[in-house]
Amino acid sequence: MRLKAGLLLATLVVALGFIGLQNSGIAADRGAAKQPDQAPPLVLAGSSSTEGFQQYTIDVNGLSRTYNLYVPASAQGHLAPLVIGFHGGGGEGLTFAVQTNLPAMAERYGYVIAAPDGLRESWNTGSIDPQGYSEMNGIDDLGFVSAMMDQIFATGIIDQSKVYAMGMSRGGMMSYYVACSMPGRFAAIAAVSATLSSGICPNSLGTSLLHIHGTADDRVPFQGGHGAATPGKQSWASAADGIQIFAQSGQCEPTFTSEQVAPYITCNHSACPGTDEVEYCLIDGGGHEWPGKETNRHKKTFAAVANFDTTDFIAQFFQKH
Repeated sequence: MRLKAGLLLATLVVALGFIGLQNSGIAADRGAAKQPDQAPPLVLAGSSSTEGFQQYTIDVNGLSRTYNLYVPASAQGHLAPLVIGFHGGGGEGLTFAVQTNLPAMAERYGYVIAAPDGLRESWNTGSIDPQGYSEMNGIDDLGFVSAMMDQIFATGIIDQSKVYAMGMSRGGMMSYYVACSMPGRFAAIAAVSATLSSGICPNSLGTSLLHIHGTADDRVPFQGGHGAATPGKQSWASAADGIQIFAQSGQCEPTFTSEQVAPYITCNHSACPGTDEVEYCLIDGGGHEWPGKETNRHKKTFAAVANFDTTDFIAQFFQKH
Protein backbone atom coordinates (compact mmCIF):
# COMPACT_ATOMS: atom_id res chain seq x y z
CA MET A 1 0.00 0.00 0.00
CA ARG A 2 1.49 3.32 -1.03
CA LEU A 3 1.75 5.80 1.81
CA LYS A 4 1.15 9.50 1.37
CA ALA A 5 4.46 11.21 0.64
CA GLY A 6 5.82 14.28 2.35
CA LEU A 7 5.72 17.83 1.05
CA LEU A 8 6.29 18.34 -2.69
CA LEU A 9 9.28 20.43 -3.63
CA ALA A 10 8.32 24.01 -4.42
CA THR A 11 10.16 25.49 -7.42
CA LEU A 12 12.42 23.53 -9.73
CA VAL A 13 15.17 25.96 -10.63
CA VAL A 14 18.57 24.30 -10.93
CA ALA A 15 19.44 21.34 -13.16
CA LEU A 16 21.70 18.57 -11.91
CA GLY A 17 24.81 18.21 -14.11
CA PHE A 18 25.78 14.73 -15.19
CA ILE A 19 29.16 13.27 -14.39
CA GLY A 20 30.70 10.04 -15.61
CA LEU A 21 32.42 7.32 -13.73
CA GLN A 22 35.63 9.31 -13.43
CA ASN A 23 36.63 10.25 -9.89
CA SER A 24 35.10 13.62 -9.10
CA GLY A 25 38.01 14.56 -6.86
CA ILE A 26 36.10 13.81 -3.67
CA ALA A 27 38.29 11.90 -1.21
CA ALA A 28 37.18 8.41 -0.17
CA ASP A 29 37.56 9.32 3.49
CA ARG A 30 34.23 10.76 4.66
CA GLY A 31 35.94 13.51 6.60
CA ALA A 32 38.69 14.32 4.09
CA ALA A 33 36.79 16.25 1.41
CA LYS A 34 36.89 20.03 1.68
CA GLN A 35 33.35 21.37 1.81
CA PRO A 36 31.83 24.83 2.14
CA ASP A 37 30.49 25.79 5.55
CA GLN A 38 27.07 26.32 4.01
CA ALA A 39 25.60 25.23 0.71
CA PRO A 40 23.57 27.75 -1.31
CA PRO A 41 19.77 27.33 -1.40
CA LEU A 42 19.17 24.73 -4.07
CA VAL A 43 16.34 22.67 -5.53
CA LEU A 44 17.20 20.03 -8.10
CA ALA A 45 15.26 19.40 -11.28
CA GLY A 46 15.13 15.93 -12.80
CA SER A 47 13.39 14.36 -15.77
CA SER A 48 10.17 13.63 -13.89
CA SER A 49 8.58 14.29 -10.53
CA THR A 50 6.60 11.75 -8.50
CA GLU A 51 5.69 11.88 -4.81
CA GLY A 52 8.17 14.74 -4.38
CA PHE A 53 11.02 12.75 -5.94
CA GLN A 54 12.93 13.75 -9.06
CA GLN A 55 14.26 10.96 -11.27
CA TYR A 56 17.76 11.08 -12.75
CA THR A 57 19.53 8.96 -15.34
CA ILE A 58 23.24 8.20 -15.35
CA ASP A 59 25.37 6.09 -17.70
CA VAL A 60 27.41 3.36 -16.02
CA ASN A 61 29.54 1.11 -18.22
CA GLY A 62 27.23 1.78 -21.15
CA LEU A 63 24.08 0.99 -19.15
CA SER A 64 21.44 3.60 -18.44
CA ARG A 65 20.76 3.62 -14.69
CA THR A 66 18.15 5.59 -12.78
CA TYR A 67 17.71 6.89 -9.25
CA ASN A 68 15.15 9.04 -7.47
CA LEU A 69 16.08 12.02 -5.31
CA TYR A 70 14.06 13.79 -2.62
CA VAL A 71 15.33 17.13 -1.27
CA PRO A 72 13.18 18.29 1.66
CA ALA A 73 12.57 21.94 2.42
CA SER A 74 14.42 21.43 5.71
CA ALA A 75 17.60 20.59 3.77
CA GLN A 76 17.73 23.90 1.93
CA GLY A 77 20.50 26.40 2.62
CA HIS A 78 22.95 24.14 4.45
CA LEU A 79 24.85 20.90 4.04
CA ALA A 80 22.46 17.98 4.56
CA PRO A 81 22.93 14.27 5.38
CA LEU A 82 22.29 11.77 2.60
CA VAL A 83 20.35 8.52 3.04
CA ILE A 84 20.43 5.94 0.25
CA GLY A 85 17.43 3.60 0.38
CA PHE A 86 17.82 0.27 -1.45
CA HIS A 87 14.68 -1.60 -2.50
CA GLY A 88 14.32 -5.35 -2.14
CA GLY A 89 14.37 -7.93 -4.93
CA GLY A 90 11.38 -7.56 -7.24
CA GLY A 91 10.93 -3.90 -6.26
CA GLU A 92 12.04 -0.47 -7.37
CA GLY A 93 13.36 2.62 -5.65
CA LEU A 94 10.39 4.97 -5.66
CA THR A 95 7.91 2.36 -4.43
CA PHE A 96 10.23 1.30 -1.61
CA ALA A 97 10.80 4.92 -0.56
CA VAL A 98 7.10 5.73 -0.48
CA GLN A 99 6.01 2.49 1.20
CA THR A 100 8.54 2.94 4.01
CA ASN A 101 7.66 6.64 4.34
CA LEU A 102 11.11 8.00 3.56
CA PRO A 103 9.76 11.44 2.53
CA ALA A 104 8.37 11.96 6.05
CA MET A 105 11.73 10.85 7.44
CA ALA A 106 13.43 13.38 5.16
CA GLU A 107 11.20 16.25 6.22
CA ARG A 108 11.47 15.47 9.92
CA TYR A 109 15.25 15.00 10.08
CA GLY A 110 16.47 17.02 7.09
CA TYR A 111 17.83 14.04 5.13
CA VAL A 112 18.24 14.11 1.37
CA ILE A 113 16.93 10.74 0.14
CA ALA A 114 18.31 8.83 -2.84
CA ALA A 115 16.36 5.76 -3.96
CA PRO A 116 18.24 3.96 -6.77
CA ASP A 117 16.75 1.35 -9.09
CA GLY A 118 18.34 -2.06 -9.55
CA LEU A 119 18.35 -3.52 -13.06
CA ARG A 120 15.35 -5.78 -13.62
CA GLU A 121 14.42 -5.18 -9.98
CA SER A 122 17.57 -6.92 -8.72
CA TRP A 123 20.92 -6.10 -7.10
CA ASN A 124 24.40 -7.58 -7.33
CA THR A 125 25.33 -7.91 -3.67
CA GLY A 126 28.33 -10.19 -4.21
CA SER A 127 26.52 -13.19 -2.76
CA ILE A 128 28.36 -16.40 -1.99
CA ASP A 129 25.57 -18.15 -3.90
CA PRO A 130 24.77 -15.77 -6.84
CA GLN A 131 21.12 -15.44 -7.80
CA GLY A 132 19.05 -13.03 -9.86
CA TYR A 133 19.68 -11.03 -13.02
CA SER A 134 22.26 -8.59 -11.68
CA GLU A 135 24.43 -11.21 -9.98
CA MET A 136 24.17 -13.73 -12.80
CA ASN A 137 25.19 -11.05 -15.31
CA GLY A 138 27.89 -9.35 -13.24
CA ILE A 139 26.17 -5.95 -13.17
CA ASP A 140 28.41 -3.29 -11.63
CA ASP A 141 26.06 -1.98 -8.96
CA LEU A 142 28.96 -0.71 -6.87
CA GLY A 143 30.04 1.44 -9.81
CA PHE A 144 26.47 2.69 -10.17
CA VAL A 145 26.17 3.65 -6.51
CA SER A 146 29.57 5.35 -6.53
CA ALA A 147 28.71 7.35 -9.66
CA MET A 148 25.32 8.30 -8.22
CA MET A 149 26.95 9.50 -5.01
CA ASP A 150 29.53 11.55 -6.89
CA GLN A 151 26.80 13.12 -8.99
CA ILE A 152 24.83 14.10 -5.90
CA PHE A 153 27.96 15.31 -4.08
CA ALA A 154 28.81 17.54 -7.06
CA THR A 155 25.76 19.70 -6.26
CA GLY A 156 27.48 20.83 -3.05
CA ILE A 157 24.42 20.23 -0.85
CA ILE A 158 25.58 17.06 0.98
CA ASP A 159 27.55 16.71 4.21
CA GLN A 160 29.82 13.88 3.07
CA SER A 161 30.62 12.90 6.67
CA LYS A 162 26.97 11.94 7.12
CA VAL A 163 26.10 9.44 4.41
CA TYR A 164 23.92 6.42 5.29
CA ALA A 165 22.49 3.35 3.58
CA MET A 166 19.39 1.36 4.43
CA GLY A 167 17.35 -1.34 2.78
CA MET A 168 15.01 -4.29 2.99
CA SER A 169 15.95 -7.87 2.04
CA ARG A 170 18.19 -7.60 -1.07
CA GLY A 171 18.28 -3.87 -0.35
CA GLY A 172 19.64 -4.59 3.12
CA MET A 173 22.24 -6.87 1.56
CA MET A 174 23.14 -4.02 -0.77
CA SER A 175 23.58 -1.74 2.25
CA TYR A 176 26.05 -4.24 3.71
CA TYR A 177 27.82 -4.57 0.36
CA VAL A 178 28.40 -0.87 -0.27
CA ALA A 179 29.64 -0.34 3.31
CA CYS A 180 32.11 -3.22 3.01
CA SER A 181 33.23 -2.34 -0.52
CA MET A 182 33.48 1.44 -0.12
CA PRO A 183 35.28 1.89 3.20
CA GLY A 184 35.08 5.34 4.71
CA ARG A 185 32.08 6.51 2.69
CA PHE A 186 29.23 5.48 5.02
CA ALA A 187 28.80 6.61 8.61
CA ALA A 188 26.14 3.97 9.33
CA ILE A 189 23.89 1.43 7.63
CA ALA A 190 20.60 -0.25 8.53
CA ALA A 191 19.56 -3.65 7.15
CA VAL A 192 16.08 -5.16 7.55
CA SER A 193 15.39 -8.87 6.87
CA ALA A 194 18.80 -9.18 5.22
CA THR A 195 22.28 -10.62 5.67
CA LEU A 196 25.89 -10.00 4.66
CA SER A 197 25.38 -12.14 1.56
CA SER A 198 29.02 -11.98 0.46
CA GLY A 199 30.07 -13.52 3.77
CA ILE A 200 33.08 -11.19 3.99
CA CYS A 201 33.70 -7.56 4.86
CA PRO A 202 37.35 -6.50 4.43
CA ASN A 203 36.98 -3.24 6.35
CA SER A 204 33.81 -2.00 8.04
CA LEU A 205 35.71 0.16 10.52
CA GLY A 206 34.05 3.55 10.83
CA THR A 207 30.60 2.28 9.79
CA SER A 208 27.99 1.60 12.46
CA LEU A 209 25.39 -1.12 11.93
CA LEU A 210 21.73 -1.54 12.83
CA HIS A 211 20.24 -4.89 11.83
CA ILE A 212 16.51 -5.73 12.20
CA HIS A 213 15.23 -9.26 11.61
CA GLY A 214 12.21 -11.47 12.30
CA THR A 215 12.93 -14.75 14.09
CA ALA A 216 10.44 -16.54 11.81
CA ASP A 217 11.81 -15.15 8.55
CA ASP A 218 11.42 -18.08 6.15
CA ARG A 219 12.90 -16.31 3.12
CA VAL A 220 16.21 -15.02 4.54
CA PRO A 221 16.54 -16.96 7.83
CA PHE A 222 18.45 -15.12 10.54
CA GLN A 223 20.54 -18.24 11.18
CA GLY A 224 21.31 -18.56 7.45
CA GLY A 225 20.77 -21.43 5.06
CA HIS A 226 17.68 -22.18 3.01
CA GLY A 227 14.25 -21.24 4.36
CA ALA A 228 10.85 -22.64 3.43
CA ALA A 229 10.17 -19.58 1.21
CA THR A 230 13.71 -19.08 -0.10
CA PRO A 231 13.64 -19.05 -3.93
CA GLY A 232 15.29 -21.89 -5.81
CA LYS A 233 18.22 -23.49 -4.06
CA GLN A 234 19.56 -20.24 -2.62
CA SER A 235 21.47 -20.62 0.64
CA TRP A 236 22.16 -17.49 2.68
CA ALA A 237 25.06 -16.63 4.95
CA SER A 238 24.08 -16.29 8.60
CA ALA A 239 22.98 -12.78 9.57
CA ALA A 240 24.58 -13.31 12.98
CA ASP A 241 27.96 -13.87 11.30
CA GLY A 242 27.74 -10.54 9.47
CA ILE A 243 26.84 -8.73 12.68
CA GLN A 244 29.83 -10.29 14.43
CA ILE A 245 32.12 -9.24 11.57
CA PHE A 246 31.09 -5.61 12.07
CA ALA A 247 31.49 -5.91 15.84
CA GLN A 248 34.97 -7.40 15.53
CA SER A 249 36.06 -4.78 13.00
CA GLY A 250 34.98 -2.03 15.40
CA GLN A 251 36.75 -3.83 18.28
CA CYS A 252 33.40 -3.96 20.08
CA GLU A 253 32.63 -6.08 23.11
CA PRO A 254 32.02 -9.74 22.16
CA THR A 255 28.92 -9.87 24.37
CA PHE A 256 25.75 -7.89 23.66
CA THR A 257 23.43 -6.26 26.19
CA SER A 258 19.71 -6.74 25.53
CA GLU A 259 16.77 -4.38 25.89
CA GLN A 260 13.10 -4.87 25.00
CA VAL A 261 12.23 -1.68 23.07
CA ALA A 262 8.64 -2.66 22.23
CA PRO A 263 6.36 -5.71 22.54
CA TYR A 264 7.96 -8.64 20.68
CA ILE A 265 11.05 -6.54 19.84
CA THR A 266 14.39 -7.02 21.62
CA CYS A 267 17.48 -5.03 20.63
CA ASN A 268 21.00 -6.18 21.39
CA HIS A 269 23.82 -3.67 21.65
CA SER A 270 27.58 -4.08 21.67
CA ALA A 271 29.78 -1.40 23.24
CA CYS A 272 32.58 -0.20 20.98
CA PRO A 273 35.64 1.88 21.97
CA GLY A 274 35.38 4.39 19.10
CA THR A 275 32.48 5.93 17.24
CA ASP A 276 31.26 2.64 15.81
CA GLU A 277 28.06 1.08 17.13
CA VAL A 278 26.65 -2.36 16.41
CA GLU A 279 23.06 -3.20 17.26
CA TYR A 280 20.65 -5.88 16.13
CA CYS A 281 16.96 -6.13 16.89
CA LEU A 282 14.93 -9.34 16.71
CA ILE A 283 11.16 -9.43 16.20
CA ASP A 284 9.85 -12.49 18.01
CA GLY A 285 7.76 -14.43 15.47
CA GLY A 286 8.30 -11.79 12.77
CA GLY A 287 8.64 -12.86 9.16
CA HIS A 288 10.27 -11.44 6.05
CA GLU A 289 8.86 -7.93 6.16
CA TRP A 290 9.31 -4.34 7.29
CA PRO A 291 8.15 -4.35 10.95
CA GLY A 292 5.09 -2.20 11.47
CA LYS A 293 4.13 -2.10 7.79
CA GLU A 294 0.80 -3.75 6.97
CA THR A 295 1.17 -7.23 5.59
CA ASN A 296 -0.95 -10.31 5.02
CA ARG A 297 1.41 -12.57 6.94
CA HIS A 298 2.15 -12.94 10.63
CA LYS A 299 -0.98 -11.01 11.66
CA LYS A 300 -0.59 -11.73 15.37
CA THR A 301 2.94 -10.37 15.56
CA PHE A 302 2.10 -7.37 13.42
CA ALA A 303 -0.85 -6.49 15.60
CA ALA A 304 1.63 -6.25 18.47
CA VAL A 305 4.23 -4.17 16.57
CA ALA A 306 1.84 -2.08 14.47
CA ASN A 307 2.86 1.08 16.29
CA PHE A 308 6.58 0.40 15.92
CA ASP A 309 7.94 2.85 13.34
CA THR A 310 10.90 1.04 11.80
CA THR A 311 11.79 3.96 9.53
CA ASP A 312 11.89 6.43 12.40
CA PHE A 313 13.84 3.95 14.55
CA ILE A 314 16.46 3.78 11.78
CA ALA A 315 16.49 7.57 11.43
CA GLN A 316 17.19 7.97 15.15
CA PHE A 317 20.05 5.48 14.85
CA PHE A 318 21.51 7.48 11.96
CA GLN A 319 21.17 10.70 13.96
CA LYS A 320 23.78 9.39 16.40
CA HIS A 321 26.44 8.90 13.72
